[in-house]
Amino acid sequence: MAIFNKLTGLAQRAKDGAMTKVVLAKDKRLEQSFSEALDLDKIRLGKMSTYGLPEVISTVAYDSVASLLAVAGGSTQYSIRVFGKGMSARLQLHTLAPVKYMQFKIGSPMLIVIDRDNRISLMDLKTKQPSHVLEGDGIITCFEYCVGTDWLYLGYADGYVKVLDLKTASLSPYRIPDLWHQQMPPATHDRFCSIVTAIQIHPTDLDLLLVGYPSAVFLWSIRENSVKRTFKLPSQARLTCLSWCPEGDRWMGGYDDGCINMWDMRSDTPIFSRKVFQAPAPSSACEPVYSLAWYIDDTLQKSFVIVAGGSEIPGLFGLHVLEIDTNTKECRKQTIVPSPVDISSFVLMPRDPYFLGARHPLGVLVLGCDGTLRAHSLAHGYPLLTLPPALQFLDPPVSHACPVLVKPAAFELLRPPHIPTQYLPLAGGVVGSEHTYRISSNDILITLHPDSSISFYDASYTALRPLPHLTRNCRHDLQDPLANIHAFNLDPDSATLSVGFDTGAVLIYHLVEAAVPEDNIVTQCDSTLKEISDLLQDMDMLPDEQIPFEPLETPDFPVDITTFEFNQPNVNKYLPVTLIKLQDTSIKYLVSAGKDIIALATTDGKVALIDTKTSRVMFSSDMRIHVFKENIPKESVSKEPLSKENPQKENITKENAPKDTTWDDILNVGKESPNLPNITVTYLGFFTSYSQFNMIEPTLQLYVALSNGSTYHYAVNAGPSDRTWIPAIAPSIYHYGPVIDLFVLNLRGHLQTVDTTTKPIDLTQTAKSTASVTPPLPPTVDSSSPDSNVPAVGTMRPDPAASIHTTLSTSSIPASTGSVVETPPITPQSALVTEPEFISESPTKSSPASPVLPPKSSRSRSGSLNLLRKSSRKSNKQTAQSNENVPPVPKLPTGRSNDGRPDYKVQPDPHFIVLVNSNTVRVALSGYQVRLFKTAIDELEGWKTGDWIIRGQVIELKVGTCLSLLLQSGKIVLYSLPTLRPLVYLEPPPRLLVDRLHEATLTADGRITLWTGRFELEQYTYMLQNEISFGESVMLYDPGRMLGPRPVTVTPAPKKTWLGTVTNAFQKEPLSIEELDDQMGRHPPPSVEENTHKHDVKGKGVFEELGDQMNERGDRLNQLDKKFQDMSDASGDFLKAIQEYNERQAKKKWWEF
Repeated sequence: MAIFNKLTGLAQRAKDGAMTKVVLAKDKRLEQSFSEALDLDKIRLGKMSTYGLPEVISTVAYDSVASLLAVAGGSTQYSIRVFGKGMSARLQLHTLAPVKYMQFKIGSPMLIVIDRDNRISLMDLKTKQPSHVLEGDGIITCFEYCVGTDWLYLGYADGYVKVLDLKTASLSPYRIPDLWHQQMPPATHDRFCSIVTAIQIHPTDLDLLLVGYPSAVFLWSIRENSVKRTFKLPSQARLTCLSWCPEGDRWMGGYDDGCINMWDMRSDTPIFSRKVFQAPAPSSACEPVYSLAWYIDDTLQKSFVIVAGGSEIPGLFGLHVLEIDTNTKECRKQTIVPSPVDISSFVLMPRDPYFLGARHPLGVLVLGCDGTLRAHSLAHGYPLLTLPPALQFLDPPVSHACPVLVKPAAFELLRPPHIPTQYLPLAGGVVGSEHTYRISSNDILITLHPDSSISFYDASYTALRPLPHLTRNCRHDLQDPLANIHAFNLDPDSATLSVGFDTGAVLIYHLVEAAVPEDNIVTQCDSTLKEISDLLQDMDMLPDEQIPFEPLETPDFPVDITTFEFNQPNVNKYLPVTLIKLQDTSIKYLVSAGKDIIALATTDGKVALIDTKTSRVMFSSDMRIHVFKENIPKESVSKEPLSKENPQKENITKENAPKDTTWDDILNVGKESPNLPNITVTYLGFFTSYSQFNMIEPTLQLYVALSNGSTYHYAVNAGPSDRTWIPAIAPSIYHYGPVIDLFVLNLRGHLQTVDTTTKPIDLTQTAKSTASVTPPLPPTVDSSSPDSNVPAVGTMRPDPAASIHTTLSTSSIPASTGSVVETPPITPQSALVTEPEFISESPTKSSPASPVLPPKSSRSRSGSLNLLRKSSRKSNKQTAQSNENVPPVPKLPTGRSNDGRPDYKVQPDPHFIVLVNSNTVRVALSGYQVRLFKTAIDELEGWKTGDWIIRGQVIELKVGTCLSLLLQSGKIVLYSLPTLRPLVYLEPPPRLLVDRLHEATLTADGRITLWTGRFELEQYTYMLQNEISFGESVMLYDPGRMLGPRPVTVTPAPKKTWLGTVTNAFQKEPLSIEELDDQMGRHPPPSVEENTHKHDVKGKGVFEELGDQMNERGDRLNQLDKKFQDMSDASGDFLKAIQEYNERQAKKKWWEF
């Protein structure tokens, strides 16, 4: 048997080769390459844009001066994204640990990053690389940056506070000791109590610093190097966070028991203590306070405290905002900033970085425990701010994404209306001349989310532009809370959206334009007139005036169709108009031909073509039944319906089966039937090409590929007798695996896509196609020919997912894993179809036939058609009447070669069918089932075992056309068309997720979009002749944005009194930046004048130096004498005031007291 199979294969190969040579010899145009003008030097990868983030967010930082936002996080890819105005840049860390803390050095091109290994990285925003990396000398528990200086305070788990010099990237000799062990009695010492939990510098005085430990807070003076005051609670609550009041006279502490305490810096006892959010009923458990911030609203002249945590009610998520009364210093009012998830932390977005950024901030950034980021304004109602599109990929998380190229008219409809939107204030960064903000392409990016919602983005902007008015929650529209999206399709001409679910439902959305208020009355009148016109047309149509319509065969499965009514929206938006429902199946593929024609395929091999305009099923077919019918032996059918009670029946053939015997009876079709083969659909698509029944004019064809390797096409608007599945290529003894992509090209190398400029397809217009072409007669074929045998099917490679345009890879739909489909070597029905020849004469134009409606009895309320079988009693007279007004057309020749195949006649515009399998690419001649060219990827130089094709795309440029293949290894291979000669072998992009490579998308203009992170995609162009500009040139540091000088706090001058004068005379001024640098151990280098002065001093004598010192001492004595003179004057004024008071009291009468 093995030798026989080898001989059969050799015979099959010889026959195919001979047929190919005959066709190519007759028409030399078929060997002309479309790829000659392609410049191979301009085929290379070029980065275009990045969408989304690689992982969820763990920490954020905001720079109010540079107007930049930095986010970091993830557990596998440790990088930082910095966002500015319409751009972003990636900072790659040289570390293997996630980021723990992050802080901008305000006014400088530096970002401070502390990871979980306590490694400190100083990132240079100019070079986007770390300038210094310091290994940690302990566990860092908190930090505080002093704005306007070079000093970063670091709190450690051992109780110490160290200072990092950001200018020299080294630790300062200055440090604060373990104050807990130093100030508290030994009896209270605990190793957990010595952890520094919070640090915050005074908002106006650089000398004062709050150092918080779990059981006490110390007010530290940097100048005096000592503790000025200790704040300790008598209870066992532990401190978790603290915040200064913007005025600097009070501070607030948050504790793990859910309480907050306000302290006065001049008192050792708290001003007040309260629960953040107390439950109506007493509760034993309370959420700890995680973080808090104190700010002042200059517009309202009010003071607020934002608290995260502290709620006694479980499931209450959000930030608590407490309004503090400036007079009573108590909480007056409380509100909540809502959040859908629990909050991890938050960051204020200041307008002015000084005063701790607490004076009239812009808003607040809220980081959820799920790693998503939200931004709220602090105005009334706390409205959400629109984040950059990359951050929107996390909330809700993106599960699938697909770029779609639409036509200009549809693109204009999808563009956003002028809706006022409040964006996150990001205006920093500078882009170079090579940076591309927007490309000249009508790109729409569609994202799917786990809640079955669909979002849209304008992808012509490299940073994306959200289209929120198009967002739809499909699960809500379907009214099924458990439905999940399995497939979707966006029609490029009409922008019609089709969404398929795992429940067998399909929702059709139309993009409805907004109604103009002044045109509402006119629109209503037009609708009323149209309804009246349709009604009159139905009433005037007489039965004898109808052209006879021959109904379709009984469908293999029922399809229910429901239409919806809707009101005109205020803006352009998607509205559901049609619901298609199939029972006990899931939708796998969805494709459309214009606005009203849609084809679908299910996971169990069913295919249906539906006209949504008329709510009718054009045809439905179970491909398993079709394959079974083709391969069923003639002697294996039963005369009577099979049943479990009486399984033994008399065998009959298909030819002598009685007319009342159905295929369900013959095939024993049912849910548990073992007879049907395990076949699924691997490709579904529309193209305009030839068929065996019409080789003169290209018509709309629906192509279907099956998992057993077969490929069929169906003439959509063919006559009733021509409505059948036709093999797209002749069967072969070699099993190439399932077709994963299919394309149809004309002789100029242009894709034969659907042309919606033609008339809409109507199921009833069958007389025209029936009369246009006379079907050929079936030839006599020897069943013993090798061509009549169905090839033995071997083990297949894993079934790659189909195009992301139509199918999603979900957990509920497992991919094929090398299943073997065994079929007996029997005669397929396709071998009995005649392949017509072509004549070069132009066909005579036929008059259009009148539309035909199906009988009213076949119309159901749900929109499904229960069509009967063909009536055998149809008279020839009726057939003649349907064609009597149609002029005759030339008859197709039926000349055939020796093996039964048709003789090829030269066509004006022959079409090529490109079939992409997992390891092979074939080019066939459309309508003739003849393979012209073939290649296998294992023939490539450098091919590795186990690498196979997962995606294919025809690249169509102005200069030429070629075929692009994406391999499992991430490599891209380009072939010439139609000859399939290897052109270029591209290495994979530097960053990609191999396990999600099957979700990559190839476009016809030479671009690839693939996943590089959990929520991140990157787009590359590799055909530089596509005239699409690309390039990234981002400079995060803008020298024009500088930090202003530190403001001087001006306190109002008190009334001149003796006590006030004495107090001011001995009070120290606030610590300046120069004094702070000196305290931290940095000594400024001597200036030129000082060096000159020192040089002059060396030349002076001893007496001259002594004289200079005496003069300086005299100056200081003069200043001291002036201060004592002021005190003496104040004392005289005070004594004079006392004397005047005593004199007034002495002069008063007794009745004046």
